[in-house]
Amino acid sequence: MNIREFEPSDLKRLIELHADGITPTNEFPDPANPLTLIKQCVVDGERIVAAGLARLELNVTLVLDHSWSTPKARFEAVKLLQDEMNKKAYGFGLDWAYAEAGPRFGRRLQKLGWIPAKDGLYFLRIQ
Repeated sequence: MNIREFEPSDLKRLIELHADGITPTNEFPDPANPLTLIKQCVVDGERIVAAGLARLELNVTLVLDHSWSTPKARFEAVKLLQDEMNKKAYGFGLDWAYAEAGPRFGRRLQKLGWIPAKDGLYFLRIQ
């Protein structure tokens, strides 16, 4: 076995491996996207047996004064913050953000467009 850089001709094989993998419903990252920074393949002879693609994404942390005003006002503050941060992230060329949240706040994130994943992770498409 050897490890080497991904080559564009490897794309078909990686898509096949992804489709047969344990999370085929997860979006396959585009290796040509400049946010996909690391692209490695493990080969056995000429056969790709494993590959890894690492994308640059935005990890969001919210800091909030829970004693301020009302839940409705705090939610509006979070919405304003998200809108502004989305604009800035989009300006940097980022297209996905993720955050961790408990079930209660996760429901609020979903109202703001976040997509629940597993184990308290939420993802947001930046547009």
